[in-house]
This record gives sequence, structure tokens and C-alpha cells, in this order.
Amino acid sequence: MIAMYISVDNDTLAILKTLSGEDLINKLAKLENAPNAQTVDIGKLWDVIHFVLTKHSATNPVPDNFLSEAIVGIETFSEEADDFISYSEWGMVAEIAEALDKVDFAKLMKNQNLKDWRQYKLFPKGIWDDKKENLTKEMTESFNELRTFYGNALDNGDNVVVRIL
Repeated sequence: MIAMYISVDNDTLAILKTLSGEDLINKLAKLENAPNAQTVDIGKLWDVIHFVLTKHSATNPVPDNFLSEAIVGIETFSEEADDFISYSEWGMVAEIAEALDKVDFAKLMKNQNLKDWRQYKLFPKGIWDDKKENLTKEMTESFNELRTFYGNALDNGDNVVVRIL
């Protein structure tokens, strides 16, 4: 399972809200692959980054926590889709971007205990088996890409759609 984030304008979000199941997935795939698409893919690191930010697995999002919502979004689309798909409207994108800007991710990573990752059975399974230095580098790069993405969405007045597939 990987996490893909796409920045969409209000008209596009309105169209997406009318779709469900395969129609929603197909529309998102087209948007993600469009030449001018504003996307970021943090791959399989979404759950462990969520844990570093919130001390909770993304399988149990933290309500009203902008750092949790940065990873999993705020509102979910139809439950009919096989993928997890959610969105955050622009007003909340502003709050999420601000919260992400306040995070000292390097400091958070320094304080991580990989045994906790195993105990909480974070996705992807076995991530805790890699060297902490390697994980810190990869996760910091992904976090910084996500932070930049949300900042750009904020600057462009866009909403954010989260797709975990």
C-alpha cells in the first residue's frame, strides 16, 4: 500500500464528491497522471510517518489533529472504493500546512525507538528491520516532500486528495 496525494481545485473536488467506486478511482488515476498534476507519493512510509508525528498508527487516525490529517485526510469518500480515499478542503489545508511547518522531523526521528514500531505493527511490516540511519534519511525526505506539497496546495488555493492504494 502506498500513499499518493494530489492537489485539486474546487471544481475538480466537487466532481470527485459525486463519484464512487471504480468511477472515483479511474478519475483520480487520470488526474494523477495528467501532465500538470501536482502530486506527491510517499510510498509505503505513510503509516510510520503518521506514527512519528502522532504516536498512533494511521489505521487509527487522531481526530482533530492536523498532523494526523496531513497523512490520512479529513473527509472520506464513498466506502465502495477498494482504495482508502479522503480529502481536505483548502481551509483545512492551511491548518495542516501550518502544523507541518512547525515540525522538527529530525528531532522526532532522533527520539524514535524502532521497538515501538514493531510493537504497534506499523505498515510496512518489517520496516523496523532496516538501519535507523537509512530510515531517518528516507522518511525525512518523504516528510519534506509532503510538507512542500501542502505548502504549494495552500499557495495555489487547492484542496488535497489522499489515496492509499
